[in-house]
Amino acid sequence: MHVSACSDSSRGDASRESCGRGGRRARNRPDVRCFRQGGGGLGFRNADHFDTAGAPPIIIDAAAARFGSDKSGPGSIADVKPGVRITAFINTAPTLQPSSFLRAQLITIESLPDLEVTGAVDAIDLARSRFNVLGIVIAVDSNTSFGSNFPTFAPIQGLSGIAVGQIVTVTARFSGNAIVATRVQVLSPTIQPSIILNGTVKSIAPTAWVITSREGKETTVSVDSQTKIVGNPRIGDAVQVMANIDSAHNYLATAIVKIDPNEKIAMEIHGTVASISATEWGIGGPPGSLAPVFLVKIASTTVLYPDPRVGDRVIVVG
Repeated sequence: MHVSACSDSSRGDASRESCGRGGRRARNRPDVRCFRQGGGGLGFRNADHFDTAGAPPIIIDAAAARFGSDKSGPGSIADVKPGVRITAFINTAPTLQPSSFLRAQLITIESLPDLEVTGAVDAIDLARSRFNVLGIVIAVDSNTSFGSNFPTFAPIQGLSGIAVGQIVTVTARFSGNAIVATRVQVLSPTIQPSIILNGTVKSIAPTAWVITSREGKETTVSVDSQTKIVGNPRIGDAVQVMANIDSAHNYLATAIVKIDPNEKIAMEIHGTVASISATEWGIGGPPGSLAPVFLVKIASTTVLYPDPRVGDRVIVVG
């Protein structure tokens, strides 16, 4: 069994401090000492000793120690078996009865997942509470936890909070004939690319509009029931089109707005709605990011479309 790192129990979190060989003290923690097996063995007083391959064993006195498991909560010395990974907190305070044993205060028994996989999300089936990563079908249940990495640490609201194309790390357990995720960590959030087109309307059809730019380039944008049409634009009118771009590089318009062709655009901001009030909105990076938040003034003439809320990704033009 190996002990390769120690947690600072006084902090009550999952932070770890690295430890060196030969039982050196953990940095900045004189009362915590870490031990790495190396070529030797690790054993417990009054318990079976482990094969040390001829090297002197490291013996831990667990008589006064509390045992805990990261999977099942409280544990006991019976849970410490060959091959199990542990973290031991050693009491280095002076004692009236010196011995060669290391007196443990707390021993945490760590468990390895049945499966750990990192890759892009291939598909999501919300109805069946499962998703695919690298072709592996993984189910989720009420015990599955979700999270994201630095710099956002944005909360993930279950399976509906992840998207196809995101890079995730999944730890899972085998349950019957299923693979059930215990933790889904989003490593790389996917933000759907978007674009703003300025030009004149060449043609209008029920499912697509053709926009001609000032340079004469024609772009076809798809429209659907979710596309917001503002100002009743007609063929020949100047418009501004906000569109999302799919993986096939097709444009799907989210809004088409009739504009004054002589009006100049001073600024364009792409970001996430951080706050909303009657007179100004905050536009910044994804939730929890370190990106600055810009305050955008809202006037009676401001056009909002379709119906952005806090957390939505938007484009602000003004």
